[in-house]
Amino acid sequence: MKSDLSKKTTSPELKVVLFGLLWLFIGTIASLDMSLAVWAGECINEQNPILNRVLQSYGMCALAGTKMAGTIFGLGALIFLYHYRVRLAWGFISIWSLAQFVLLFYLFS
Repeated sequence: MKSDLSKKTTSPELKVVLFGLLWLFIGTIASLDMSLAVWAGECINEQNPILNRVLQSYGMCALAGTKMAGTIFGLGALIFLYHYRVRLAWGFISIWSLAQFVLLFYLFS
């Protein structure tokens, strides 16, 4: 008879899989948003006032770099939080996923 410990190590828990899927969803929507921004070029209407300032002052390359750096930093922070403060990580990923879901509808409306 196998112990519960070996069962946990061979198959991932549903919570871990769900967290990973939400993490991938956030990264995918952020990449889609950036792709559409690059495709639109200089005629983009950036809604974020900080990123709009970056776009106006430094151009599209700086906007792309800033957006991707922020996304990578945020996703990395989520992984760190998940290892040390699981409940806090779930709170942040839930809010960020909801925001990305709203962004997805905004992008295609």
